[in-house]
Amino acid sequence: MKVQILDNFLPPELFDQTKKEFNDLIDSNEMHFCKEFGRMYCHRPSWFDYLHKTLVLDQAKKLFGNDIVPSYNFLSYYMTEHSICRLHTDRFPMCQYTLDLCIFQNDPWDIYVNYIPYKLEPNQALSYSGTGMPHYREWMEKGNRVALAFFHFSDSVYAKMDLN
Repeated sequence: MKVQILDNFLPPELFDQTKKEFNDLIDSNEMHFCKEFGRMYCHRPSWFDYLHKTLVLDQAKKLFGNDIVPSYNFLSYYMTEHSICRLHTDRFPMCQYTLDLCIFQNDPWDIYVNYIPYKLEPNQALSYSGTGMPHYREWMEKGNRVALAFFHFSDSVYAKMDLN
């Protein structure tokens, strides 16, 4: 599988709404703090679930093949100099295919996939195999803020399994 940066991932009006929805979640009590990663996170908020099952799924099928299903989406808001995403691979089968969307940031924060750095700008997404390609981010610089949405997919053969 080829790692790809996808420009203008969402149409401008949907991307603006996506930024608003993310900011609203930050201001709400719906995001949880994880000290280990220095981030706030949220699973399956309604706007992102809607995108995951419609427009993002359509784009994912073009990249990964028509025989995939959405498994779950996940938001991360990294906001401290203690923010890090250590080297890992994702859970099989629910994260076979990943689209990592940059919502906003003060400064770009590279993601390394198969030890190769990729720099995302807002409204760019990175496609890769979350289960087949080790990935990580190094310690974030002090003062940076990065908001990301992860959309995960699996082969449809796993659709009858509980992927939650």
